[in-house]
Amino acid sequence: MHGSAFKFGSKTDQIQNFKYYLEREIAIAIINNRLSGEAHFPATVQNEKAAVRWLKANTKKYQFNSSSIGVFRNSAAANIASILGTTSHIIKFNV
Repeated sequence: MHGSAFKFGSKTDQIQNFKYYLEREIAIAIINNRLSGEAHFPATVQNEKAAVRWLKANTKKYQFNSSSIGVFRNSAAANIASILGTTSHIIKFNV
């Protein structure tokens, strides 16, 4: 996820931030958040949850361990990451 105050930015802005992990052959999936001018809350949380579901559904294809998926970032994306990890029981976030 990318930060940027929910207003601007894209996943391509973040590639350099993950260089450490890529050099150690740790798989990284970076997605674009819908920005605040495009969609309102909880759309971004729903997108993030859809991305995690997609990753879990494609673990064999891309050969990674679905029990080791982590979500992390800073800025606005950290807020969404914390919501992602604490709302599995709330239906409106699981569309």
